[in-house]
Amino acid sequence: KLNEIFFHYITNKRPYVIMKAAMSIDGRTASYTGDSKWISNELSRENVHRTRKRVAAIMVGINTVINDNPILNCRCENPSHPIRIVCDSNLRIPMESEIVKTANKYKTIIAYVNGDSDKINALEEEGLILQKFSSKDGKVDLNELMCYLGEQNIDSIFVEGGANLNDSFMREGLVNRLEVFVAPKVFGGADARSPIEGMGVDFVSEAKEFS
Repeated sequence: KLNEIFFHYITNKRPYVIMKAAMSIDGRTASYTGDSKWISNELSRENVHRTRKRVAAIMVGINTVINDNPILNCRCENPSHPIRIVCDSNLRIPMESEIVKTANKYKTIIAYVNGDSDKINALEEEGLILQKFSSKDGKVDLNELMCYLGEQNIDSIFVEGGANLNDSFMREGLVNRLEVFVAPKVFGGADARSPIEGMGVDFVSEAKEFS
């Protein structure tokens, strides 16, 4: 338990993956309008930053960058800032995003499949690391990405969304641990967002089980 990250990495040569989600009691991460501030409370957000402090890297999908414009740093006492990783298959990351503007302060890797050479050069000039990967269903091949990150001595990743990235990680069986914060709130709505989207499983028997 004390060394689960270390043992996983040494055994598998891949990062230990922790996935985070905050949701309402009816399983929603945002209302149908996209509003999500705030589902959880200050205590749970402090816990998130403690987890960020103990992992080597934090990962999000490009939709999270576009919709939320996060910085993805560690805001706690004696912070240790994780490497930031963005899965951005077609290099849609805005040049004016906080991720790009703070790239010289926090090490940042952009994992992509297709990209314009001018955009690649512009991002590299801002200090971001661009790494190309094979495509799997039009997205970054996560198994290839995990192998690359293992080779970079990244032993652990905190996956903070979004819902499609979460779905891909689940489908590939790459999630080792879940940190789920459930707020006593009810959103309702067939079009409200959930923490893991995509098609989902066909049958209950196919569900990923955690203890």
